[in-house]
Amino acid sequence: MLNEGGITFFQVYAGEKVVEEKMLGGELVKRFGQSQPQATREGDSATFTLPAGSYELRGYVRGCDGNCNQLGRPQHECRALFNMQESDSLKAVRQQKSNGSCSIKITSNRK
Repeated sequence: MLNEGGITFFQVYAGEKVVEEKMLGGELVKRFGQSQPQATREGDSATFTLPAGSYELRGYVRGCDGNCNQLGRPQHECRALFNMQESDSLKAVRQQKSNGSCSIKITSNRK
């Protein structure tokens, strides 16, 4: 686990091409008169709306080195394959395990 927290990122791939990237957490908070990114919290999620097709979702975390203005290298990557149909919306949650591995929980909502 990361001592000072971290920020989770999701990248959606179609083949070898990144088609979308999102950061979880990272909201700016005021501390001591300065705005700083906030670490991702357990259960934070991202929602994607993509054209119909087959995709791979990659999730990883970058540790906060001292604070979340200084991010470490990407680590603890996990991947999940999924298919989108017309009018689907995908919600993804990255779940970190204490042994360093992770999983991605995907739910799909049809409009």
